[in-house]
Amino acid sequence: KASQFREAVGSSARLSPRLRPQIAVPEGAIGVELARASAPDDAPLLDDHVVIADRLYTSYFMISRLMHLGVDVVMRQHQTRHTDFRRGKRLGTRDHVVQWERPVRPAWMDDATYAGMPATLTMREVRAGGWTLVSSLTDAKAVSKHELLELYRSRWHVELDFRSIKDAMEMAVLRCKTAQMVSKGGSVHLLAYNLS
Repeated sequence: KASQFREAVGSSARLSPRLRPQIAVPEGAIGVELARASAPDDAPLLDDHVVIADRLYTSYFMISRLMHLGVDVVMRQHQTRHTDFRRGKRLGTRDHVVQWERPVRPAWMDDATYAGMPATLTMREVRAGGWTLVSSLTDAKAVSKHELLELYRSRWHVELDFRSIKDAMEMAVLRCKTAQMVSKGGSVHLLAYNLS
């Protein structure tokens, strides 16, 4: 459940309040359900939230669904997507805004959902800290390249926090297949931890 990941990270205190990470998708999480689910518009993701995720989640359809919900993204570029900084609107050195074209319909997506996806997405691509990052935060004056990098780096602290929680509550392995059951499993572990 997305609310499980809604947490400001301590290292983000130096970031502006607009850029504090609200949701971080840990590696291997069931985040793909965010894109596949037909979540209502009153889903737990809210305007001005920022999803920070690794390159596993950098898909056109995931980003499109999150942007539809009013959520911004900062993600590492997927290794199969080529970034050419000579194209698009240049914002600075290795920093530009480009249009992503909607790919062909994947087998798991029905025709109605695919038809509802926008034909293009306006995305910012930056090269910083040895990574190519993509973001829906396209205004370089409001959000600098360095701030995007710091925001993405804060994701690592979320990974460490999840590891600590899992170790302390002895929940290294959850055998759940849905986000709802992960939420329930985490709640049961938290209850048992507090009772002991």
